[in-house]
Amino acid sequence: MWCVPRCLYATQGFTTTCSSTTPFTVMTFLNDLYSRFDGLVDIYKVYKVETIGDCYMVAGGLVAYDEDGYKSVISGTEDPLHAAMLRVSRAVLMPDTGAPVQLRVGLHSGPVTSGVVGDTMPRFCLFGDTVNVASRMESTCSPGRIHVSSATQSLLPNEAWRDLGMTDVKGKGAMHTYEWAGDVDGPLDGEQVTRVLGLYL
Repeated sequence: MWCVPRCLYATQGFTTTCSSTTPFTVMTFLNDLYSRFDGLVDIYKVYKVETIGDCYMVAGGLVAYDEDGYKSVISGTEDPLHAAMLRVSRAVLMPDTGAPVQLRVGLHSGPVTSGVVGDTMPRFCLFGDTVNVASRMESTCSPGRIHVSSATQSLLPNEAWRDLGMTDVKGKGAMHTYEWAGDVDGPLDGEQVTRVLGLYL
């Protein structure tokens, strides 16, 4: 199965926020942010894999519903979800500073295995090095930016990219990576508008 896991972390300074505010405030903040992301999941037809703390992970090209309403694997095309998530996150303010959220977005494309493991509170998960590399793209990303592997960049040739050259990636060594150089506030294209209208009409 081929997919694009995207590990999205809520903000630069999330640990500081947790130590300086109440757990209820942190939960309310994450609920506000993640509810906005959940709306985008429907529009862009991606699968929400999980949230762990301030990490929100989705995968594209993974599952869809067939004509009978059953989930099925799809080959999928890449969507500009990454820009939409950056855009909506800026409307959410950090509870301790009042500053807009700055996401670090990491993307990588490759094969994964999916399934449910364990007996207690079973949940659908993704496994494979693709997930690990997506996480590494996030952890080496600058705040408010989108950092991708060459595998993802090659699938999105019409996007604006800044070549970062070779980046030292923990557990992987040097990898050729890119940073998205597009306009977060750019207008929606016709295909995006059609998806949005199709969801609500």
